[in-house]
Amino acid sequence: MTTLSTGNGDDQASNVPEKHELEVPTCRPDSWCSWLVCVSSAMSVIIVVGITYCFGLLLPPLMEHFDETRQATGKTMLIQAQNFKVT
Repeated sequence: MTTLSTGNGDDQASNVPEKHELEVPTCRPDSWCSWLVCVSSAMSVIIVVGITYCFGLLLPPLMEHFDETRQATGKTMLIQAQNFKVT
């Protein structure tokens, strides 16, 4: 510990510990559950972004399957894109 001199003869010890006296906090290692959440959220983002960027390729089969126009089928992409921007 270092001491401070006040000039009037009263020496007081400083409350600041030396560098070697500081305790370093230790962290617990990540559990498998935290890695599962991380991987599943990454896969969710990959799937959603993949569908968003591939909607042009998916549009003709969706139009044929649901027997709808391009505008009616495109509304689903509009709703999905707006929901993705909100989250």
